[in-house]
Amino acid sequence: MLRRHGDGWTFVKEVAAYIPRQKSLRVLNFRAPGCSRLVTFEWPDSRRRATELSMQYREEIDGLRALAVIPVVFFHAGFSGFAGGYVGVDVFFVISGYLITSLLLADCDDQRFSIMRFYERRARRILPALLAVILLCIPVAWLVMVPDALVEFGHSVVAVITFVSNVLFWTENSYFGDAAEVKPLLHTWSLAVEEQYYLLFPVVVLLLHRLARHHLTAVLVVTVVAGLTLAEYGWHRWPHDVFFLTPFRAWELLAGSAVGAFLWQRRSLPAGNVWLSLLGLGLIAAAIGLYDSTTPFPGIYGLAPVAGTCLLILFATGNHGVVRLLRSRPLVQVGLLSYSLYLWHQPLFAFARLLDVHPPSLVVYLALIVLSFLLAWLSWRFVEAPFRNRARVSTRLLVVSLGTASLLALGAGVGMHVAKGAPGRFDADAADVLVSREERYQFLLGEYFNYDKLAAFANDGRPKVLLIGDSFSGDFLNVIRSATELSGLDLVARQVVVDCQFYVGPEAGDRSTDPLPDVCGASRRIDPLLIRGADVIIVAHKWAPWALMHLGRTLDTALAGSKASVWVMGAKSFGYFNRTALAHMSPVERRGLQQPSPEEIGALNALGQKLPARYRYLDMQAAICSGGTCPLFDAGGDLLTYDGNHLTRSGARFVAERLRPRLREMLGHTMVTEQTGGVVPDRLKVSAQGNTAEGNAEGNDEAVAGKGAGT
Repeated sequence: MLRRHGDGWTFVKEVAAYIPRQKSLRVLNFRAPGCSRLVTFEWPDSRRRATELSMQYREEIDGLRALAVIPVVFFHAGFSGFAGGYVGVDVFFVISGYLITSLLLADCDDQRFSIMRFYERRARRILPALLAVILLCIPVAWLVMVPDALVEFGHSVVAVITFVSNVLFWTENSYFGDAAEVKPLLHTWSLAVEEQYYLLFPVVVLLLHRLARHHLTAVLVVTVVAGLTLAEYGWHRWPHDVFFLTPFRAWELLAGSAVGAFLWQRRSLPAGNVWLSLLGLGLIAAAIGLYDSTTPFPGIYGLAPVAGTCLLILFATGNHGVVRLLRSRPLVQVGLLSYSLYLWHQPLFAFARLLDVHPPSLVVYLALIVLSFLLAWLSWRFVEAPFRNRARVSTRLLVVSLGTASLLALGAGVGMHVAKGAPGRFDADAADVLVSREERYQFLLGEYFNYDKLAAFANDGRPKVLLIGDSFSGDFLNVIRSATELSGLDLVARQVVVDCQFYVGPEAGDRSTDPLPDVCGASRRIDPLLIRGADVIIVAHKWAPWALMHLGRTLDTALAGSKASVWVMGAKSFGYFNRTALAHMSPVERRGLQQPSPEEIGALNALGQKLPARYRYLDMQAAICSGGTCPLFDAGGDLLTYDGNHLTRSGARFVAERLRPRLREMLGHTMVTEQTGGVVPDRLKVSAQGNTAEGNAEGNDEAVAGKGAGT
């Protein structure tokens, strides 16, 4: 029998404890203390345990959320030991799949499944805090960002509102590149993946519940295996495409869904198992500590965080040590704030990086993390919690408020694009710094990187020069161009994709040497006629350590039969480069700015110096930097690099002047002009394959716009 209590909440708990013990119970009538109204529950046994399980609050899930978000924050802060912290997103995917599937199946059991109700619940959960962050980021971006960056930010705002930001960031650059660190909304790619997944998944669950309810878990497990297979295949075929795109990520959400379906069919949680829980925790920790930006992901390597999360959801029950850890008050509190914390940390980090000409220090990052927690609490307390409460925010108010905020954000994003980043926000002194990356790339003579057009030397008596490499070889072409008339050279350039590197070694398919197996073979293949016919062969790359380690063997194999003098251009970098911070500095501050030469460049050049003596290795870093520091501007205040690696026109002239003796040695004394400072006019009439200069004027700067240039 049920006992009466003065405390209504205690009474409800007594009811909750009473129901599961009554296996044949179908109807329960009771009155709560102090209430005259009779309350009736009809609770068929076939639905009771599934609904009870789906409605059960599990503190350990919030603790698991904390273990997911903290590594992500520390990864974005660049903390040592968290190079694989990005797998926290995969943990979130599994948790989301588990919770959403559990709720959907409970709705199906209770015959109250509603697509509109599902999306309203998602909107209340996701949109209010997201829109608040976006609207607060917009004025900061307007004050801080340079024009082309502001245009990109505007695009990202529109993409986030329409839940396609993962597609946008996929088209722009890598998740791990330097450019990604200054994108305030980069982290929203994961929200886009989830929302794209949930466009169809609720309907799929409803159909499976009706047509294959007894085989639901098996069906989902099969789809997980198929999705994992697709992700692994995708990594081999399209390594830069799989990280952001939903088809290659869906299996992680499906893994959580399979766990939810398994528990729904089982009608109860498994008994707690400390060893399996420790294994799950260990798999996640191993991925965080051992993975990094070079780890093939999210293919088979994604199994560690995904399987670890599934094990914790299933077996972190009862009262063993792992459960007590996950249910500890600090982790549970962080878990409750995890969504807002995830939303806030990346914009704070990105804007801090944009504002400083030097990388943020450890103290700055720690302060930003504290600020992230503060903003997360405010966001949870005054945005998340109220909007999730239907009693406080009605459906009508929800639609009006979210619709208005979305329109404001969309209008701002479109406005940034239409205004072309509003360059008028900066004074004329910043004009050189503000020139966009795309405009800078026009300086690369893309004409020379066309495979089909330049397939052979003209053999017209001019010195024959073969240039091999990525955009760094284009950089060196501009150095040559700043010191000599290119029309005096019979120059052929062959592009090798930067990720492939100029390499001859193990057969295709090795992850460390063939990140693009369908591309690298063709990209590295140089026509033997070019190799045998060249007088000078120049190889310039954004070198990877593994490629430099094997470069001697590569040159021996690839250049067999050549009698040319072979020159290898060493690695180069101007150090930390923040164009936005430079634009906010005065001309006087910019002119004397020096950045430390990166240690990794020194290590690369040390490898290059070990090449056999028959290959001439040119230390490009020594031509740029001295005393361990690198200038970003020349004596006249002109910018030398537009991204910290590639050269501007002024940078090409600067390097050409410093390398003049070596260029004479490389190309012949008569080939180097004697103009003051080694400068030739910007507009050069370039000949290719024996064409007249007049007939090839399209080789000029404005015509090429970087066609085919390496990156």
